Amino acid sequence: MVERVVNIEVKGIDAGQTTELKTTGKYIKKNDSEYIEYLDDDKVKNYIKIEKDSIYLTKYTNPPTNMIFKEKQKYDFKYQTPCGSMDMSILTKELKVKQQAYDYDISIKYDMTVSAEIMEKELTIVVR
Repeated sequence: MVERVVNIEVKGIDAGQTTELKTTGKYIKKNDSEYIEYLDDDKVKNYIKIEKDSIYLTKYTNPPTNMIFKEKQKYDFKYQTPCGSMDMSILTKELKVKQQAYDYDISIKYDMTVSAEIMEKELTIVVR
């Protein structure tokens, strides 16, 4: 197992609004799987599993929220909010993962559907 501290930049674009998070976290390699772990601004643990053609994102809310980003695939899930859970879906339009050693540049363009409303979103994750 390999584990090291990394700098992480997460940038989300939703309806023209940009949110950014710069933090430190962990890069973990177990067997043939690679993971990135960090806390977001709400102190929620985020765990990203990186695979060749997909990204698995788990937010450790109560209960945990799991999202899967795989190009041209739709994924339905429940998202936990303070007011209860919401049914949502993600349709990944584009997924790019560039890796060099422990460094990653991840770019995801997707549509998120909540209560029949479709929102175009982008997510960029840079790990150094």
